Amino acid sequence: MSVLDYLLPKSFMSDVQTTFRPKSFNRLEAGEFTPGYDDRSQYDDYLDMFDQDMNLTNEAYKFFSAEGKEERNRLAQQAAEAAGLTAPQNFKSTDYMEALFNPLHPLYGFADKDSLQPNVNIFGGKSLAEGFERSGVYDFDPAMAKPMQLSTLRGIDPGSYSKEVATKRGTLADVLSRQRAKASQVGGGFAGYGGRTVAEGLAEQQFEQGSQGIMEDVNKQRANALQQLYSELEGYGSIIGNMNTGG
Repeated sequence: MSVLDYLLPKSFMSDVQTTFRPKSFNRLEAGEFTPGYDDRSQYDDYLDMFDQDMNLTNEAYKFFSAEGKEERNRLAQQAAEAAGLTAPQNFKSTDYMEALFNPLHPLYGFADKDSLQPNVNIFGGKSLAEGFERSGVYDFDPAMAKPMQLSTLRGIDPGSYSKEVATKRGTLADVLSRQRAKASQVGGGFAGYGGRTVAEGLAEQQFEQGSQGIMEDVNKQRANALQQLYSELEGYGSIIGNMNTGG
């Protein structure tokens, strides 16, 4: 279990992945599929994959919908270079086309939608940028959104409040000790037993209520810190929603 899994509720981690879910692309028509290139058999294969509810990678979609052979060659070479293939300058659009339909090739362009779900780390710049790209925000600029601050996690971590809780409970304990001492002096003998019992019970009740109040305050601070993360996550979702309108 990672630190994030320990500190953040499962519902939040799920909301992160939902926010950065991969973009689902509309089906390309025959004239939109590699325009100007006669590839009816590949288009039929593409339709078969689409009908199986398979999702395209962003790179595959950009390649299939790109205008002109030169642009497709450029995308092919860019993909080959990013994948660390040898001699990417010799990797042409026809090679890329074959790779995209080959499940054994590192550049395979289709996947089950669930398997494309990005595991985005909202506290890491590189992972956050990849999440935006996969969600359809192409050419993401880091100036558009900053990673969340790890310092926010301190506000969620129960351990961050240990000293505060110990100090406040210590103060309550001191008060309880003094009140017990006073209660022991109420009345005398059997005649004062009832008064002493009531006084001691009231002191215990005040201690318990004070302790509960301390934890309620801690939980409120933790909830505020989590709400801050949700607000930032909502901002990420707005960027995706505003820019992810095509395809």
